[in-house]
Amino acid sequence: MPVGPGKYDHLAMYCLKEAEAQAVVVIVLNGKDGSGMSGKERATYDVVMQRGSKLHDVLPKLLRHVAQGIEEAPKDAFVVPDA
Repeated sequence: MPVGPGKYDHLAMYCLKEAEAQAVVVIVLNGKDGSGMSGKERATYDVVMQRGSKLHDVLPKLLRHVAQGIEEAPKDAFVVPDA
């Protein structure tokens, strides 16, 4: 993860607050500011399954798990129907 402010930090902060989450990772593809990512975690955040671990310690394994789920999903799983 890049160090310092990212172009989607505002979106990550919004998601963190709205979801009342301990941590979020936002990945944007072809957004109005281009593609990018941002990760935010609360100062008190500990990964439940690995007590004491921080987001940057477990994120690569988590993303590999997510990637596997995407590969196994139907081809249209992420397509938003036209409104």
